[in-house]
Amino acid sequence: MLLEVEGGHPFKHCLMLRLDSHVQELNVLKSGSIYRSGEFQFTLSHISENSPPSLTFEHNVEFTEWVNVDKDHRVRRKVITRQPIIIRIQSERNLLTISYPGFTHTNLTGTGWNGYENVVQNLLNILTNELGWNLKILPIKDALKFFIEGANRRVIQVKADVDTPMARFDVSAKGRSINIEEAMASFLSAHLPGVEEETLRAASKKAFSSAIANSIVLYWLQEGLFTRLRFWDIGTELHFVWNNESATYRVVDEITYTLSDACRALSGLKSEAKNLLEWIVKQEPLNLITPGDMSQRFSLVPGEARSTLLTAMKAGLVEPVYRLASTELLEEIQNEWSPDLSRFRQQFTTSSGVKIDGTNPENLEVAFRRVASVTERA
Repeated sequence: MLLEVEGGHPFKHCLMLRLDSHVQELNVLKSGSIYRSGEFQFTLSHISENSPPSLTFEHNVEFTEWVNVDKDHRVRRKVITRQPIIIRIQSERNLLTISYPGFTHTNLTGTGWNGYENVVQNLLNILTNELGWNLKILPIKDALKFFIEGANRRVIQVKADVDTPMARFDVSAKGRSINIEEAMASFLSAHLPGVEEETLRAASKKAFSSAIANSIVLYWLQEGLFTRLRFWDIGTELHFVWNNESATYRVVDEITYTLSDACRALSGLKSEAKNLLEWIVKQEPLNLITPGDMSQRFSLVPGEARSTLLTAMKAGLVEPVYRLASTELLEEIQNEWSPDLSRFRQQFTTSSGVKIDGTNPENLEVAFRRVASVTERA
């Protein structure tokens, strides 16, 4: 019972991977089975067939802590603690998430500054070699470019630790509405009076995107949540900073689904449309994009264009806008594109006396409008 409850609450750390194979029936696996890889031993302590199904592996970690013996006397004591790792299998999305508490102070071999990477690597060896799962790294770093290189209403980059040929930079922005490019541009503009701040922002954006990222911190606008992303050889680790927001898989799923959908769109584009998301990012704020226009420009069938625009909407790059499917003047309102769908949920009369039922979806047109940045909207 306690293991079932534990499996329903996410830990701070999460690794995302693509699952490219059918997972064997979980009832074939046996709770209590012991697996070994490298210097690590894992016990499969719990199997849940809820939706989504999950596996709980556990292993022991030895670390040393200081203990107060009396007021002026402290000693170091070795402690062995249980570490659970929850693997959630979301086959319909080809997504595998690995959730774990991690650790900061430990004598466990091979952890070092990378934290849990060596532990997870050996568990992945078990999943692939012994259980036969086909796991691949998601191109999250590439997909993130479509979020943080253009204006969006989903996420902003507030911190980055990057390597360049000449130096390593660790840059942070203050607050929750300013990204690091704007922070850098603001810092430099005071010393370069002849250069426009927009030019500095563009240069900062290009510099950060060209650098090799060790880790970044994102602020998710809808969730009000910070996540640190660390780019390991085995995949991208997300560290959720749970403050005011309760730690729930609902929030984890919203973020991981957004990232995995962007990765899927990026990897699934046809060759003639591989720059489709880049094209959306480069559109000027408030530009209108329709599925029909996109289909014609990139030689896509309407379904593909709409699917990509929906992905861009989930990424916060565009917002849906509506208007009545009529070219005639209306007596009640001006028939302009609007993100407020409720504005059209009534009966309308055209200048020629024709009645239009705005509650009927067939009488509405839908387009997508490129959003403006936080500073542009202020």
